[in-house]
Amino acid sequence: MDDEFGDDVDFSALAAVEKTTPAQSSSSAAASSSGPKKVQQPKPQALPNRSGPSAILVSPRQKGNPILNNVRSLPWEYSDIPADFVLGATTCCLFLSLKYHRLHPEYIYNRIRNLGHLYNLRVLLTMVDIQNHEESLKELSKTSMVNNLTLILAWSAQEA
Repeated sequence: MDDEFGDDVDFSALAAVEKTTPAQSSSSAAASSSGPKKVQQPKPQALPNRSGPSAILVSPRQKGNPILNNVRSLPWEYSDIPADFVLGATTCCLFLSLKYHRLHPEYIYNRIRNLGHLYNLRVLLTMVDIQNHEESLKELSKTSMVNNLTLILAWSAQEA
């Protein structure tokens, strides 16, 4: 088997196995030609319990938040949580209005610090409700990068 690529030991071993298997394959072909083979159905398995809640958990701080009026596809309930919203076992969301951020710029930093590293996916949902938003968004973008947050912008409560 010398050719331009050289002698391949694995290929030689495979060729030797193929030479010995035709007798075995002819006996299995005779057995399968005697009748149709039964199809074996998979056995049903119990689904594992969900690790997270089936509803969005909302902090009592968010009472009166206009975006709650637009959440209709999933149930939500109030719960004592460090984030504004808990969307799953490892996902949370902080809500920030830029109007509020202009009046209280330290608020979001305290909330991020209190959140710690409890969640793998941390979202900062920001409602852009002011005209001159460029500087605020630049600052929040840097803060999000440093603190491992995903920044999502919305221009209305319906969009949020």
